Amino acid sequence: MNDNVCDYILLTALRDCIELRKTMNTHGLSDEKGALSSVSCLLDFLSCRRKYGLTRVIDLKKSSTAERTIGVTLSLQLGHAIRVEHIYTQRQWALWFIEKVDDGLNDRELLSFIDRHYRLILVTLVQYRALRKIIIPRVGFARFDYINLRLDKPGLIFPAFSTQLH
Repeated sequence: MNDNVCDYILLTALRDCIELRKTMNTHGLSDEKGALSSVSCLLDFLSCRRKYGLTRVIDLKKSSTAERTIGVTLSLQLGHAIRVEHIYTQRQWALWFIEKVDDGLNDRELLSFIDRHYRLILVTLVQYRALRKIIIPRVGFARFDYINLRLDKPGLIFPAFSTQLH
């Protein structure tokens, strides 16, 4: 099965999950209690597969060309653990995607939306923990800006470090 066909099958499944979420919400099961989980999980799988050619987000750690914040390259040199961070939290991403489905975007438009907006960044363990502590609702890269995280310049990423990734 080619990748495009698989993308459309996953979109169909996502639409079904979105309808199931709505039904669960109607019956009193909130997103926080699990109604959003299937949408979030399947959407993350499709987005990661489509944008990065990976089936697991964690596999981005092995990429020498992955976007990263300042400090990740040094952390790798020192043998410290790094994490993969979503620019939009999985919850924010799922709710934004559901909004686009509800707005009537067709499959091609939804895939284009994923291509334009889904983004993962490598961060240090300390940066990851700081992002988790943000209470004020920040969306997208504003979460990174809030704690003054900046992206490393692509020319500073050394492929030799990819063998040291955790």
